Amino acid sequence: MQYKYKVFRAKYSLGMSKVEIEKCYYSIINSMQESWKKSNGYVSMVWMLSIGIMLDAEPDIFEKLKSLVERDHLNDYLVDFLLQNSTQWGKQTAKFEFPRPYKATQDIISLAQTDKTAAVERLKKYLQKEWYRGHSDTGWYDDHKSKWNIHTGYWCFESGALAKILGLDDSTLKDQPYYPYDMVHWEK
Repeated sequence: MQYKYKVFRAKYSLGMSKVEIEKCYYSIINSMQESWKKSNGYVSMVWMLSIGIMLDAEPDIFEKLKSLVERDHLNDYLVDFLLQNSTQWGKQTAKFEFPRPYKATQDIISLAQTDKTAAVERLKKYLQKEWYRGHSDTGWYDDHKSKWNIHTGYWCFESGALAKILGLDDSTLKDQPYYPYDMVHWEK
């Protein structure tokens, strides 16, 4: 499963076509049905929901992801928010499975209700100072320093999904490290 995530990130990092990216995405979704677990798959769930939102995936994809969240009783603010914007999902949990770094997304969502410019600035801060550092306990952290050339790209997919859902003007984020600008704007 981890191999498929790396292939996906590598293909996106290389600038492959939307068709290639979608094929890889759907392959991951199918594999998740057999192997995904809340205990070791939080980041992958956030990524797959976020990528699905940016790719305008079919509703059945989100239903598959929703069934995994329900099966493993994942109660998380960000996952609930992403599901609310892609399926019929009425639940909104106040807590975060991983407050570091994901609690910042609550600020972005809240700010977007009244001040979209402030929400973009908060998203920019999240990308610049919190997202990467907040993953220092993951296996892929600092893989760009590996002597085995294993780096496939660092992408904060939830940032793109938030920008799309909240209708943020992300033009100032276009060259921001970790921000998947192209994926947010593929339909254009």
